[in-house]
Amino acid sequence: MIFRQCLQSAHSTVLMVFLSLVSIQIQAANDVAGSEDINELKRYPLSYIDHYSQLLAPEYRLALGTMKKVNGVLSPEQFEFVGGQLTRITYRIPSGHRSDEVFKFFTDQLDEITHEVLFSCEGRSCGSSNAWANSQFGIAKLYGIDREQYYRVVRLEGPSAVTLVLYSVRRGNKRVYMHLDVIREKSAVNLQSADQMLGLLLEGQRLAIAAREWPEPLLENTATAIKGLLRERPLSTVWLVGHLAKEGPVVRLQNDADVLLKSLKSELVDRGVDEHRLKLFSVGPLAPVYDDAVSDSRVELIVE
Repeated sequence: MIFRQCLQSAHSTVLMVFLSLVSIQIQAANDVAGSEDINELKRYPLSYIDHYSQLLAPEYRLALGTMKKVNGVLSPEQFEFVGGQLTRITYRIPSGHRSDEVFKFFTDQLDEITHEVLFSCEGRSCGSSNAWANSQFGIAKLYGIDREQYYRVVRLEGPSAVTLVLYSVRRGNKRVYMHLDVIREKSAVNLQSADQMLGLLLEGQRLAIAAREWPEPLLENTATAIKGLLRERPLSTVWLVGHLAKEGPVVRLQNDADVLLKSLKSELVDRGVDEHRLKLFSVGPLAPVYDDAVSDSRVELIVE
């Protein structure tokens, strides 16, 4: 009797392993050529990779807010730019599965990884799925039903800077997709001291900071330099001028630069800078870079 039970158990184990291997082979056969999963997360069972790309992205717009229309242009109400190696994977999910259960499958895996949630939304609170699909990701098939979309951005903690963007949605034809953007950042901002920044401002020289990322030390040094300048020159004003050199309509890039500047202004005001002495101006891609050492996408501080 015991022997028979052991034999049945062994047969069950072999069958499970066999089915698992068959499942993996079926998935691999349907994956687009050259695609592969990332190491951090396992794919949803029986799903396959429908879209895949890898490229170097000097400036990836990381959406940290809902999609809203500003000046006639749909864009996230808050965002930042990060640069690095971008891997994009879109999974087609088997029929009969919901977008929320797929999203939970991936976020449950994140519970096993040390990470920080930067932004999360679901359903209509995320805004227009059309905007996420076409404006943010540039993948039309991700346009689905607003109430059945789920989005989250997390930053993994560890020796390498990795940001994961997750978006799950069900389309009107009942197809469910899970999309991942994985950004492996390569470098941090070169940091000037507050005294160095103040010296440049007092001399009337151009002072530019990268538009894509603002670590805490950079924000503190910038705020300290501006406060020092305004004490020295009580009648002066500091202009924050936003430059974004990317492909896309000029109006949209100017709008993105405006959102970026408002976010930076808020950060500086939180650190004690008088908001009435800060002015904003967005030029988007209209002002070319003037120095090889300066990023095409930047915020310039100009003293008036």
